[in-house]
Amino acid sequence: MPHSSAPSAPATSTAPLAPLADGARPDPTPFALGHPTHLARLPARVGSAELLKVPAPAVGASAGEAEWAGGAGGAGGARVARLLNLGNALAYGGEMGMPEWVMLDCGLLPTSFMGFCRRAADLSTRTRAALNERLARLETTLSPSRLSAEELLGVPRGPLRDEEWVPVAEFCALPTLTPGQVMGYSLFSLEQGLGVRAKALGLALHASLGARAQLGVAQYSNTAALRAHLRFGPLELVDPLTPLHTRAGETFIYRLAIPPEGALIDMAAGSRLRYTSHDPSPYAAPEEGRWVRADDVGAWGALRAHVAAGARAALAGARATPLGDAEVLVVTDR
Repeated sequence: MPHSSAPSAPATSTAPLAPLADGARPDPTPFALGHPTHLARLPARVGSAELLKVPAPAVGASAGEAEWAGGAGGAGGARVARLLNLGNALAYGGEMGMPEWVMLDCGLLPTSFMGFCRRAADLSTRTRAALNERLARLETTLSPSRLSAEELLGVPRGPLRDEEWVPVAEFCALPTLTPGQVMGYSLFSLEQGLGVRAKALGLALHASLGARAQLGVAQYSNTAALRAHLRFGPLELVDPLTPLHTRAGETFIYRLAIPPEGALIDMAAGSRLRYTSHDPSPYAAPEEGRWVRADDVGAWGALRAHVAAGARAALAGARATPLGDAEVLVVTDR
């Protein structure tokens, strides 16, 4: 994938990544949101599509790079970041929404958010109304000093305007001290099917920078999320029962071998639904595994001891039973 030396201006048109589902809206545009120095390391295109690079915060960007999204000093990028944060909160809700300081400290500064966006005019009526409601609610809570700062910087406020970019799916991964390994910490989608594509896009961009494995944290009970992650391959269990999470008891840490870049680009485009490895592995025969209830803490504790003793284990499937209980398919090497 060729690399560009600077963030690109917004594309007036983007090559379609996948056939339109209903023929009424353009396919979403791939984007990366982050500090200009990081955006400069990313390729200008992903497959046949141009990558929309949004600088935020834009300190250190040239004037052209900072002003593309509207307002001096990259204020438009700040608006896109706010919309991404509100979309994340809309998707997760409650205690799992991402605080703004986490978005800045753990996302925009050390890495970039990667995913898909579309013009506000192309949002569904329901999604646009929900985001506008959250925008209005947020703006009533801004402190006087923050209001003054945003007015000084020219950060746009008010309801969504037809022409502005709105993130509808994103994936974010952080570099780690282990060479070639990133830590995925955020994934959301406001439109069905875009979560997998956003993760594929993010992994493809990180792979272009040398990433070969991704750490992640997930919950056994979140069948939809697990099915999305499993599209990329089996999830090796690093810690089957971690206490260091808001939802301890159902949370685990996994490692994923990042698929080849070409397969990821096809998945990001929507032309490929999943990646299936043909390499021999202890997880190649899921029929040899066993289904475990998501809330079986005793089983996860036993599996944790198994892994601590040097064995390997992975998740190879996720399903809901006829009674609505979540189960996952566990495969071990012994």
